[in-house]
Amino acid sequence: MQVSKVRHGGCKGTFTADAGIQRRKSGTVGRSYEHKLSERGFDLYPVLVALMQWGEKWAPNGRGLRVELVEKASGEPIRGSVVVSKDGRPLTPWDVRVVAGPGADEKSTGSINGVVLL
Repeated sequence: MQVSKVRHGGCKGTFTADAGIQRRKSGTVGRSYEHKLSERGFDLYPVLVALMQWGEKWAPNGRGLRVELVEKASGEPIRGSVVVSKDGRPLTPWDVRVVAGPGADEKSTGSINGVVLL
């Protein structure tokens, strides 16, 4: 299992290849690394975008965005991640409740059912 340290915006985290992020030496800059999503990492992409945008909002550096994600085709900034209903309506934490899934055991079912996000 490959472990890499990633630094962005003053935050340091550890990611593994098992989590879907692959680390390689950059071919252009001496000490830098490229981090690419594996097939598993593509499912993690919305989470990574949400965390990046959350960090920019709640831990700003005072000089503007450190990183901005833009659509390749238009060059326009992307919209943040949104939780949506099955029919595509945006949902807030007040619109969602937690229920035990089919894989939950009896102990978890009792502690999960009835949990409210907000």
